[in-house]
Amino acid sequence: MSARASLLYLGARVFSGILSVATISLFARGIGPQGYAWLTLVTAGSSLLSAVLMQPVNQGLARFLPREGFANLLPTLVRLVAMASLPLLMLALLLEWWRPGGLPAGVATGVWALQMAQGLFDIAAQHANSTLQARRYALLYAGKAVFVLGLGALILRVDARADGMLAAMIGGFLLAACGAGWPTWREAWRGAWQPGLLRALRAYVLPLTGTLFLGAMLIWSDRILLAALSTPAQTGGFAAASDLVLQGLVLMSSAFFLAWYPRMVIAAEQRNAGELERLLERYLLLTLALLLPAALGYAVVRHNLVAVLLGQAYAEVSTAVMPWLALSALLAGLRTYLFDIALHLGARMAAQLRNQLICAGCAMALNLILIPRFGAMGAALAAVATQALGCLLSLWAGRGILRWRVDLRGVTVVGAGCVLMALCASALPFAGVTGLVAQVTAGALVYGGVMLAGNVAGCRDALRQRIGGSHAR
Repeated sequence: MSARASLLYLGARVFSGILSVATISLFARGIGPQGYAWLTLVTAGSSLLSAVLMQPVNQGLARFLPREGFANLLPTLVRLVAMASLPLLMLALLLEWWRPGGLPAGVATGVWALQMAQGLFDIAAQHANSTLQARRYALLYAGKAVFVLGLGALILRVDARADGMLAAMIGGFLLAACGAGWPTWREAWRGAWQPGLLRALRAYVLPLTGTLFLGAMLIWSDRILLAALSTPAQTGGFAAASDLVLQGLVLMSSAFFLAWYPRMVIAAEQRNAGELERLLERYLLLTLALLLPAALGYAVVRHNLVAVLLGQAYAEVSTAVMPWLALSALLAGLRTYLFDIALHLGARMAAQLRNQLICAGCAMALNLILIPRFGAMGAALAAVATQALGCLLSLWAGRGILRWRVDLRGVTVVGAGCVLMALCASALPFAGVTGLVAQVTAGALVYGGVMLAGNVAGCRDALRQRIGGSHAR
């Protein structure tokens, strides 16, 4: 069941990720590095706000909705978000009037509008995931990607401005949330306000809120500091490269996590240690088999990728930082969606908060030191160092909670496949669109062939069984 759900989640994320990459390319080329830098400030502010408002709501749904006695959790949390929206709007309007530190016009209200739209979408998606409605989850993400890309293309035909691209993002989130997400809002409307459930969530959510905020700071503080300490060209180039990497790595790792985590929670609640170990071993191997080649692939194809998707205006900065950003995203995915599982299942939220606090402080210090000297490259190096530290801290804090069994043979095959993939793709002499397509195709074929030959996670057996079943029918 987890494998089938993973494929559905992954398919939805791959489809939406492909369209999101097209959207990034469209936006980056349409509004240029300076416009992309403004849009980055809005998305960074929205992510920081999400960490203290929407993400705790989503984590609460994921952790407690499957439990008995929490039937009114969704309507209670939706009403709580609605009550918080008005004071946040007043704060945004105040910041627009005051504009502290030379805050660009439109950023504060843009943060509020984007966060409300994305928050509604995230609640609908998390509700679909927590209730194991993988198809509806897939529709939400696919619809959002289609709507944002379509609206962005239409708006760019009229006026190439960054606030127009923000409007496309907001419209895409709202259309998807109101379309495929309608069962969520029907249940929220019919349910009852039950504040006692909030007290039950408090011990879990309050430490987690600080953790999420610090995690958002880890991801977005470098862009904010780049905007303050460097040029729009450096900020826009760094942000565009980072967005491309995040679409490929973090979205894929989160797709696997969403499919497997509810079952890990159930196995832990039932104290079924054998089932939990089996799930963890397979999940670990599949996560590495997915993320390692993806991260390496970004480094191998970076020249053609930037030239095709972003354009010449981004070439110098984005090409230089992309390998380091890919490594940073790989480490972030392993820490968040693999090593931190032990802290969630073991209810060590205080330890996770401490880890995030240390990493956030390290990130801020390194960025303040390195950005003035090295610009975007300094921010990329700081991200790698910080995420590596986060992995070590997470492993140390989670010791003794879970028994990690490693399929050494499977991991070895994955490593060999990555090396052969990189050698093959980097040897191709083509450039531009032809070069990018050739590198990606050749790399995927070589890596896929190695995985089938090594029968990693039983992929060859599953393919043979599926082919045999098709012939039997």
